Amino acid sequence: MKSIAATLACLAAIATPALGATPLDGAWYFECGADIPDTDNKTVIADDRIVTGDVICDIKEVKRIGGEGQVWRLTNSCIEKGEAWIEDVIFGFEVDYDGKVLRLVEIGMDDGYALTYLACKDTSPNDDQ
Repeated sequence: MKSIAATLACLAAIATPALGATPLDGAWYFECGADIPDTDNKTVIADDRIVTGDVICDIKEVKRIGGEGQVWRLTNSCIEKGEAWIEDVIFGFEVDYDGKVLRLVEIGMDDGYALTYLACKDTSPNDDQ
């Protein structure tokens, strides 16, 4: 039975289409500073996944909110140290007059938290993950 369940799980994973790149993709930081270790400071959004320290969230759904292209609602399946949960979050960009992204704000719809990320280093998702 285990092999059938494992096979079905693998097939479901293969059959699930990738969401593709989002405007949120990149490396984001809680604080800017060369003396702050990335392990304590960095969140990477790439390849349908959000990784912050030990927390890994697979992005299951992305819905754009409004017509400006600055706000999205995500449904994520997350895991940290064996504990798993589903979360709904809203991400939005704060931009300047020229459209340059200054901050990425995350709002947890279930827990009611708010986090602010900065793009103070290379925002490439492959930046020393």
